[in-house]
Amino acid sequence: MKITSLLLTLLLSVASIASEPIAQKRGPAVAGTFMVDKFIWNSSYLALNANTMVHGEEYAGYPGPLPKFFYALGYDVNHPSIDWELIQRVDREAPNWFGICNGWAVAAINYDEPEQVTINGMKLNVGDLKAMLTAIHKDNAAFFLSGRGEEGVTATVFHQIITDSVAKGEPVIFDVDISSEIWNYPTAGVTIETEVDGAWTNVRAVVHFANLTPLNDTRGIELFNNIPVTYRYDTASLNNFEYTGTSIDDHPNRAWVPFKSYLVDRWLVRANHHFTKELYDELLSSSGVGVKEDLFEPNESAAQAHHIRQEFIYASLLTEDTDYYRFSLQQGQPLEVEIDVYEGTAFDLTLISPGGETLVAATGTTNQLIDITAPEAGDYLLHIFPNAERHRESYYRVAFPEDAGSLWLNPHQQTDTTLQVQALHTRDTAASVGSQDVSGYGSLLLENKPGFVRATDRTVWAESWRVGETMYKKKYHRDHVLRARYVVPHLTFRNGWKTRIEVLAEKPGVPVFLQTYDNSGLELRRTEIPLNDQGWFEGYLDQIPAVGLTGAAYFEVETEQDNRLKGTVCFENVRGNYVMIDLQPTPSIGEFIVFDLKTTGTGGTGLAVVNTAPVENQVLYELQDRSGNTLDSGGMYLQPGEKLLDTIAGITDAAIENDYRFYMHTQYPVEGVVIQYQMEPYVMYGHRLMRRDVDNLKETFITLPQDRTLSTLVFANFNDTQIQPLFEGYDAQGNLQGRFNINLQRQLQPNEVRFFDLATLFQNGVGIGDLDAITHLRVRSSAPFMALELLGVPGSSTFMGVPLVTIYDNP
Repeated sequence: MKITSLLLTLLLSVASIASEPIAQKRGPAVAGTFMVDKFIWNSSYLALNANTMVHGEEYAGYPGPLPKFFYALGYDVNHPSIDWELIQRVDREAPNWFGICNGWAVAAINYDEPEQVTINGMKLNVGDLKAMLTAIHKDNAAFFLSGRGEEGVTATVFHQIITDSVAKGEPVIFDVDISSEIWNYPTAGVTIETEVDGAWTNVRAVVHFANLTPLNDTRGIELFNNIPVTYRYDTASLNNFEYTGTSIDDHPNRAWVPFKSYLVDRWLVRANHHFTKELYDELLSSSGVGVKEDLFEPNESAAQAHHIRQEFIYASLLTEDTDYYRFSLQQGQPLEVEIDVYEGTAFDLTLISPGGETLVAATGTTNQLIDITAPEAGDYLLHIFPNAERHRESYYRVAFPEDAGSLWLNPHQQTDTTLQVQALHTRDTAASVGSQDVSGYGSLLLENKPGFVRATDRTVWAESWRVGETMYKKKYHRDHVLRARYVVPHLTFRNGWKTRIEVLAEKPGVPVFLQTYDNSGLELRRTEIPLNDQGWFEGYLDQIPAVGLTGAAYFEVETEQDNRLKGTVCFENVRGNYVMIDLQPTPSIGEFIVFDLKTTGTGGTGLAVVNTAPVENQVLYELQDRSGNTLDSGGMYLQPGEKLLDTIAGITDAAIENDYRFYMHTQYPVEGVVIQYQMEPYVMYGHRLMRRDVDNLKETFITLPQDRTLSTLVFANFNDTQIQPLFEGYDAQGNLQGRFNINLQRQLQPNEVRFFDLATLFQNGVGIGDLDAITHLRVRSSAPFMALELLGVPGSSTFMGVPLVTIYDNP
């Protein structure tokens, strides 16, 4: 239960502006027990790990408190906050004690003990609410009463804090561990015992800290962590304080109190501003508070059955209620689903085939696992209803197995076109996808298998797929990804440029709309995209009836909350130049890097940024040379919906040389596209904004195209030391076939950006087996780096730039 190293850095920086020497006034220790005036609640300790915030207690499986939060509000349960937590906060290399106890300590001081609440048919227990408040305040800045160092909190300062603050009813937070580990606890009180021994006064101060309990514990403050500290001082002079006994080597390392929750004007603040106290207040004041009926009503009949496409559903079964759900399955497709009561009484259920046959029936159950292979294609009905002998409401969960991931494959419009999807297994254990086995670190090619394809291992699957001759790369599936709004920040329709879009919708027949905006965010026109019967559209924007491109600066694709979309957007001109980006649904916030800058004479870099926040958004920038020296800095404000379109050379007055870097920091969420152009060799590519603290990685997987000469990798090292990314090549069965480096002779230097093609990569390493059998690469590094994959041939074709994404294991 530790403060993260990133936050520690932030706290240290804040200390320089907020910390003052503690006043040197001391009084004698007064015996007695003193409790602080503020009620301090215990911690749901497992919620203090960022991974548990998303995946649930003891890594039991999605969802944890954070998705529940958005679920109860009726928001997108896969809010950008969740990706932020997983990518930014989850570190597989972190020690097992790594957590966010600092957030708990701040929240425990500032909030009363929460009470269980029902919101839109879902029960949120006390531990869930505490976990949310903990996550909100994990980036709270600190005012240090005593700085951290080899000596820790001196006996003098410790005495003053407990007598002048804790004993007088004011809570203080102690890092109780003198070692490099950080264990923050808020004080609930102190018991002081004194004994005069000659010229000395001996003190035994037992500090009462709020303790740690599981997420579902509701015992409040009954459980304490009582830590004794012993010291002595000169009775006459009230001086010469020193620790005694075991406290000489074991006493608090730091004492602090909360300073500010948000420091949004600081350049390197990386707090999760998607998830705020304002949203928490909205949760507890929403119209759904106290509502027992769930979000899927009405679903009282087979005709009203809710179509399940998510990994879980929280619902309520009220007195005399009945609930229907629907699964669409292919013949031979496995279905594993678990229904369990997390509060309330037992229920009955049946699973009915498309032909009306009862496949599963259960009576008076609180936990039921359904595991079948679909005997026929069609819609299967899950009917959940109250048990005849039980008449109280039940709150239940419908979930796929905790260790299962899924891929959703959309049928293409042409029946004679092959649809191929490659899934990569990022663990060393065997698994299966659908009914096909895949080895550890193996890959699997699925052809013409539309629908919901499930995996037995909840690994992050890296997808690439081919439709006909078109290859789509780097679509990473996390089992919780689900969006409804897709903002595309760059739109071209003049000077020979056109915009082409491909959209594949999960739910054929559900409308998908395209909304155009002008440069200031004014809505121009909302048009339905003409999808075919299979939920597919591909074409130029001006081919969409009544789209109205005049004055349009960017557009948004929008659909129902549970209608997942895949697709790409391609900006192209009559000369054959094009820039392709994925239809990406997650806006981001924080610090971004634009690298590979070129001089005006050798090319250029364009930038399109849209403020997707509903408030004014501050954008700061900084231009750095190859050595990391700042050459220019400044900022601007974008109004809600406003778009910035310019070149880097047009934003800064400083002269740009090749390989300079352009840093940006946004206060609120934005969408952005970078366009790169260089003349010799001729290369043009584009990609979305790359966020410094999210898009850096230590490990990823890369699928190989059939023609390896078509793939070029761009690696950027933003560390202060050299790095050498290491590549392991695996075949489809997960057998290691070779190990490679970017260059055997030279590592990536600090702040260096380097291009290299995959064909050359195979010359820089050791062949272990058949190099031609390699289907994918595992890429690792000792330090984080940023990378792009460019698809195309330098000098003869344009590149599609695809940012590589960190692969992390879901526990």
